[in-house]
Amino acid sequence: MVTGWKGVPLRMKTSFLAWSVFRMFLCGRLAFGTWQGRLVMVTLCEPHIVNLKKMLSEVKVVRGMSHDNILHFLGAVVGPDHYAVIGEYCSKGTLQDLLADETAKLDWIFRYSLLSDLVKGIIYIHGSPLAVHGRLTSACCYVDGKFVLKVGDYGLPTMYKRTIPAELTYQNYVSLYWTAPELLDRPNGPGTPEGDVYAYGIILQEIILREEPYSMYELEPEEIIARVRNPEIFFRPNISSTDGAPGLLSLMDQCLQHDPLERPRFPQVRTSLRQMTRGAVEKSNIVDLLISRMEQYAADLERSVEEKTKAFQEEKKKTDALLNQILPASVAERLKKGEMVPPESFESATIFFSDIVGFPALALESSPTQIVEFLNDLYSLFDGTMPKFDVYKVETIQDSYMVASGLPNRNGLNHAKEQALLALTLMSLIKSFKIKHRDNETPKLRIGLNTGPVVASVIGLTVPRYCLFGDTVNTASRMESTGQGLKIQISPSTKAILDGFGTFKTKDRGEIEVKGKGVIRTYWLVGRSNQEEEEEDEPPVVTFTVPEA
Repeated sequence: MVTGWKGVPLRMKTSFLAWSVFRMFLCGRLAFGTWQGRLVMVTLCEPHIVNLKKMLSEVKVVRGMSHDNILHFLGAVVGPDHYAVIGEYCSKGTLQDLLADETAKLDWIFRYSLLSDLVKGIIYIHGSPLAVHGRLTSACCYVDGKFVLKVGDYGLPTMYKRTIPAELTYQNYVSLYWTAPELLDRPNGPGTPEGDVYAYGIILQEIILREEPYSMYELEPEEIIARVRNPEIFFRPNISSTDGAPGLLSLMDQCLQHDPLERPRFPQVRTSLRQMTRGAVEKSNIVDLLISRMEQYAADLERSVEEKTKAFQEEKKKTDALLNQILPASVAERLKKGEMVPPESFESATIFFSDIVGFPALALESSPTQIVEFLNDLYSLFDGTMPKFDVYKVETIQDSYMVASGLPNRNGLNHAKEQALLALTLMSLIKSFKIKHRDNETPKLRIGLNTGPVVASVIGLTVPRYCLFGDTVNTASRMESTGQGLKIQISPSTKAILDGFGTFKTKDRGEIEVKGKGVIRTYWLVGRSNQEEEEEDEPPVVTFTVPEA
């Protein structure tokens, strides 16, 4: 059964599509919902058997209540799976939240305003047919977008009824912090006006210190309640005179008296607050001060958002940089947009393979840690050289290092030149590289290059890899595996393009048997021509064929 304001029904399936429980409060779980197109707050209550006739009479009472400082009641939801009270939306959340928010700047004028709003709301409730709130805590007070405090969770004892376990839990004891000593034995009772004054005294401590009740004691909640209950000792929150306005400390002590009859009534509390704030109001307009504080709060919030946005952008740059080390930038962008990356054909590209001669024997004679350190040093040297050339590092497998040029970004026939320059540079660097755990032994690097058509594609979903396919890749691998230490072996197709540049020296190795290809004439790339002999003109169009097996 669902009851709404003025009989308008609330439908769970349509009105609460925005259910999103975000915090457990002492007065129940608070959620957001939508009702008739407006955002509302929903207090989820403990499901139990409800006397429908009694509940309807309670709804009738709270439905007719209206005041600027009480939360406007909109409706109630009853079973079978949800019991909830629906109230107007307050964007700042509960008073408990506001006090805990370190970014919210609350000066004393602002705190007096919140305390005054709370008193006004309770005085209205005490003058209504309810006559008492009965469950007042800082979590039952809400602050709207204009920083006006509104008292909520009033009335409706049938809805707010809670099951009290035989053995109280930690949270049960915490929920009793706001309960007056004379009411501790009947926490589900109707409450008293004097009990509301006591709860107000506890909220005073929260507002003065901006800390939880009894935060000055290192005691378990059970021990705190036991001491409060004991009439022979007067155990209450203890605040030094330097922590707040003396008038508020005196008012708190009065509200927390053990004898209910010695506590002030709320009209007296209101008078005391007016006397405390009179001087401040005379010196400055309280409305102007509140507006100034709201503007400062908005500025602080804007600055916080800006800082978090900047931090997000920095993290995004780091993530993008890491992703671009795994995949080509153009491919990574398409994947981030959720687009498919179909296989792409490249008419001409040069593939580079390298490895270390005798690496299997080296691995057997070294510890895994030594091999990892050696390869990390070697590949760090290689990786630091990559940005100087128009090449793309494809992958490393143990001592094998694979590089491509001409893809994913096409560069005409310059791919052969870029790979040749890279190979000569690495071969020069490797001669001064030393294996630390092998008495500074120099590794014998061998490199193979081949040019031809290649197909590239992203393979896999969990850890996608940019992979290259085609006979060109296989032949490049064969150029490396059939090569010799400290030498660069190139295929006829690569030599044909390099000859067009006229800036590279090659040496005929002769014909060799290549697995899967038969007999192929290969060449050693031995260096570059003298600077005076280099030509800057574009190379002529070159055609080449690779013998088939």
